[in-house]
Amino acid sequence: ALEAYGRALEVERKALGEEHPGFAVTMNNMAAVYCEQGRHEEALEMYECVLKVERKALGESHPSFASTLSNMANVYSDQGRYEE
Repeated sequence: ALEAYGRALEVERKALGEEHPGFAVTMNNMAAVYCEQGRHEEALEMYECVLKVERKALGESHPSFASTLSNMANVYSDQGRYEE
């Protein structure tokens, strides 16, 4: 899955650019795989990148931005980092 997402990111980077919401969707999916693998720090780093794109392209009031925040909260919860 990660290899396929990596290839998709390369195509999207060339076709759409790194600030396109579609690029953020693929990064979000890749972060979910990291999370499923227990690679929480990599997932959080990827989610941070997603938030930067979504903030710029969609704004903080967009549902996708809220969804990414929720995904990050799930990772923190999985790690027992309940206050974050």
